[in-house]
Amino acid sequence: MGIHGVGNGYIENATLASVKYEAGKAASLTQSTEVNVRGSKQAQESSTVTLSGRAIMASRLFSSESGEPPVLPSIRTNGEYMGMLPQHFLTESDRSLISEVYELAYEKGVDLRYVDQLARDLGRYRKHDNGTMLISFNEGSYDLQGRKQTISFTEKDAATAERILSGGALSSTDIDQGFIRWRLDPGIGFGLSSNLDFLEQMVIQFSSRADEVAELGAKFSTHVWIENNYILHTADEVTLHRPSVSEAPTEEDQVKEALASFQISKHGLNERLLEGFFGKSEARNTAQSLLSRLFDLLKISNTSKRG
Repeated sequence: MGIHGVGNGYIENATLASVKYEAGKAASLTQSTEVNVRGSKQAQESSTVTLSGRAIMASRLFSSESGEPPVLPSIRTNGEYMGMLPQHFLTESDRSLISEVYELAYEKGVDLRYVDQLARDLGRYRKHDNGTMLISFNEGSYDLQGRKQTISFTEKDAATAERILSGGALSSTDIDQGFIRWRLDPGIGFGLSSNLDFLEQMVIQFSSRADEVAELGAKFSTHVWIENNYILHTADEVTLHRPSVSEAPTEEDQVKEALASFQISKHGLNERLLEGFFGKSEARNTAQSLLSRLFDLLKISNTSKRG
């Protein structure tokens, strides 16, 4: 007989044992009760599946049940990894922390997509050499007319960012402070996806002030994708002069400029090539030798044609 109704108090042969008769005797009520109680306990244990945060992370970020891929270095040191997904750049320390976040979120009934987004943004930070390879939009962006453009968070997100940066939890949180400040730069953060309210709760949760965390499940049980959570500002004054079409250099001007900057004559270039192969002291003799051989070849060719 197979197992039926896991979680409902039935296990293999439990029903049969409860109605079994011994020779000439009625079934023992004590025996029957003991079997059912034992079966109920085993069924309850079987129905409770405990997933570690590490397993959840491996499944959601790497789609792997057999292990995690190795940590990749930043693309500053190896450009071949440019096309790799950001989570592959999470360090071992990052992965341990994100695993704890997944486990906490799972236990509290938080939609795990909030953790996915946080993990991927942290991976982007690592991928780009701790954010140093990405320039903030606010550091030099202009429209076509040459007017300065900047980006700010919405009033709500700006208030959240301010609470994180000025709160007492920032100094003791396990989440990389460099990443937090990078994420909270509006010129960078507007292109990222992690939820700032969720980030705020995680900064507090993984700090010395964890007791201040509100009920996570009630607030983050259903993932909400927030769009247009930034404001684009364009200055009135033109501060960047862009050359007009008439002022733009022509192709002829560009060619002349290139030739003017190229100071090496044809003869000089030949000498430099020879110097590279034979050394400066032998270059002149080698050039003469090559010319002599060339003339000899021409003579031989002309003689053979006449014959």
